[in-house]
Amino acid sequence: MKNILLTLLTSVSIASVCHAESYTLKLTRPEKVGNKAEVCAKGTDQVSQKTTVGADAIKAESTYGSASLDALREVLAVTAKGKPTKLKFTVKSLQYTDDKAIAPKEILAGDKEIIAVVKGKEKSFTIDGEEAGETMAKALNLVISLGDETNATDADAMFNTKLPHAVGDEWDAGIDELIKSMGADTPIQFDPKACTGKIKFERVEKVNGIECCILTGSITLLVPRAVRGVPEGTDFTGSTVKISLNCPVPTDPAAPEIGGKFVMDMALKADIKTPNDGRGTFSMANKMVREENANPVK
Repeated sequence: MKNILLTLLTSVSIASVCHAESYTLKLTRPEKVGNKAEVCAKGTDQVSQKTTVGADAIKAESTYGSASLDALREVLAVTAKGKPTKLKFTVKSLQYTDDKAIAPKEILAGDKEIIAVVKGKEKSFTIDGEEAGETMAKALNLVISLGDETNATDADAMFNTKLPHAVGDEWDAGIDELIKSMGADTPIQFDPKACTGKIKFERVEKVNGIECCILTGSITLLVPRAVRGVPEGTDFTGSTVKISLNCPVPTDPAAPEIGGKFVMDMALKADIKTPNDGRGTFSMANKMVREENANPVK
């Protein structure tokens, strides 16, 4: 009887594996002019840094910004590959704070119209035809995603989603492509061999009424000891950039992107050379969070 039960259980297990449904995971989805979506976006960026000589902190700085946007987004222009270069937002509410102890307050509402444009790597914003001021631009940069139009690297290469996958699958992220996407002129030149990353297909669920494959990712990039553009004698040790992702991917390849969540934690620490030939330390922590939910409007 025991052998029969084992045989039956094994057969059921094999059948479950064989019949696990595989999905084609398409992350890069070209946009079309005129596409609209109700967008709720949140963004936070906090940075702290300190320079120490001996036991004394001679310089300590910190900055903070947090914003949320509720708006109707419309695509006004795209590249030949469908990458948006111009977006219009009809704002319901834009909230912002630059103080971690104070909750974001509304700084824009009442159907104001924001136009966001990217040329090369530079973004610009206008509000009802007027150039956005400094505070407004800081808030908008936290909640409006409009990437470098010259960057040809796509999300599918970075997530390494060339092959179909089933729920529960886990695989290596495309570290080479991720590093390539940062550009050759970035100060930190990461070594792919010193970096790791995994992507996992967690489950299938509906988001905004759309069936989606939920992918998560965890990536660690080790900062090399030498970094471009820093004073001579600076030696980075034990510094990392950690990235986590949560991305809903519609099972319908024709459906538009519907957002997701991105978190980056950068922790830098370096021994530095002081002007009087002494030694000191420099440390910096930067946490950036971006979250968006886009509900397509027909």
